[in-house]
Amino acid sequence: GAVAAPSAAGAEPRVSVVDQAPVVAAKPYIVIDEATGRYDLRVPLVAKDVVGAALDAPYRDVPFESVFVADASRHGARHINEALARGLDVVLAPGIFELESSIRMARPGAVVMGLGYATLVAPASGAPCVIANDAGGMRLASVVLQASEVPAGDSSLLRWGGDGSETDPSVLSDVFARVGGPGSLKVRASVMVHVAASHVILDNLWLWRADHAELAPGEQPRPGEQYHLVVPGECAVKND
Repeated sequence: GAVAAPSAAGAEPRVSVVDQAPVVAAKPYIVIDEATGRYDLRVPLVAKDVVGAALDAPYRDVPFESVFVADASRHGARHINEALARGLDVVLAPGIFELESSIRMARPGAVVMGLGYATLVAPASGAPCVIANDAGGMRLASVVLQASEVPAGDSSLLRWGGDGSETDPSVLSDVFARVGGPGSLKVRASVMVHVAASHVILDNLWLWRADHAELAPGEQPRPGEQYHLVVPGECAVKND
């Protein structure tokens, strides 16, 4: 789908050449009207058979009157879920959200987007940071999903289920998940990301075991995850 790409005949064996990108879906972003000072959340629509940068791809603008801006110092999963249930989209301000329960996405076209890679720390119950019932056209973007100390048994950081939509696929853009890093070595997740819905686009997922600290004398490495990514759904597209 790139302009002036080499021909398939002349490309190196490790290079794939396609005439058109079958599906392109850019992540949401914020725009401002300089004349009015009005903010909108711009959601690019899925484009198909694209050549080039798709800068003219269609989009929908969501006025900030229809956006809930969550602040980690004042808002938790309850506030975010209440906003989503009222039909609002959600922008997460930079910060660390210590979730008491899962964020739940179920409305067609719902958007949850982080700024500054807002961090969602999984509930201590073992529930995921985010549970989605894919109704089509949904967006999750620019967030870090962080594991907690949770009870033994199956657990995940993101569970994306539902039917999905072939005509209006949902998109996960720049979604990072980590098990380890700051805090306790006892954090765990048996699955980082579980996508059971069909027709979901996974664009730049970074799923990693974040054990970067030097172990103290006698300290043992933390047990690993069973799976980083599980995708039993059909027609999921992964681009990382």
